[in-house]
Amino acid sequence: MEAVLNPLADATVDDLDKYPWPDPDLPGRGEAAEQDAQRLFEDTDLAIMGRFGGPIIETAFQMMGVEKWMMRVVTDPEFCAALLDRITDIQIKLDRIGLEATGKYLQIFKASGDDLGMQTGPLYSPRMFKNLFLPRLRRRWQAARDCLDRVNPSARLLFHSCGSVRVFINDLLDIGLQILDPVQPRAAHMAPAELKNEFGDRLTFHGGVDEQHVLPFGSEEDIRHEVRTRIAELAPGGGYILCPSHYIQADTPPASVVAMCKAAHEYGQYPVQRMISSVH
Repeated sequence: MEAVLNPLADATVDDLDKYPWPDPDLPGRGEAAEQDAQRLFEDTDLAIMGRFGGPIIETAFQMMGVEKWMMRVVTDPEFCAALLDRITDIQIKLDRIGLEATGKYLQIFKASGDDLGMQTGPLYSPRMFKNLFLPRLRRRWQAARDCLDRVNPSARLLFHSCGSVRVFINDLLDIGLQILDPVQPRAAHMAPAELKNEFGDRLTFHGGVDEQHVLPFGSEEDIRHEVRTRIAELAPGGGYILCPSHYIQADTPPASVVAMCKAAHEYGQYPVQRMISSVH
């Protein structure tokens, strides 16, 4: 989904008071989600992930347009902070409604996602991240954790960010991150073995199978090797959910998805330490 209209492209702080923000407290929100979650919990053996509110940072730049957003986080951080706070308030309410309805059935709560990285490095400086974005993520995640601790303390919190985000991981762990998605292995500084070595005792990894080159363009043997490698790098000791490094894209042949799943079933059995020597 791409925004075709940026209603706050030239907005001021005063304009935020006039904007017709959505009402997250409309009657009936959460009812269908509760029924679906209960059905999945009782009738399947699937792990259930819930996502309710949308992104914070990405909503802001869709409302403003990416170019103007990237300029104003530098030139007018006060306005950007006010915009992020409005969006955060709404997402917290949507999360709460969803978690109160379905939280007891969930294994994973996906705290939406905000892309903080690109292929070659972070999108934002560490200072900007800590001053502008981390406080809003912390507030949202703490609200979700408080709700989960009441209804289902065992549920884990997952956050999505594509690209090179290694520089932010320690800060994200400090505010409650438990599962990082999607582990983009071709992005700078995101070598899976290094991530496992540095963060594997505190973090579960979700993703890792390359969706940029291997899945769309690789042979069946390339895909099998990719799956074996990711399992060997990320799975020892637990803490790995194998899947593609992004949503499966339109240029990925169905046969490649089948090959990935077959390899996952073949090699994804614990203990996985025995496979390490077979990867190289």
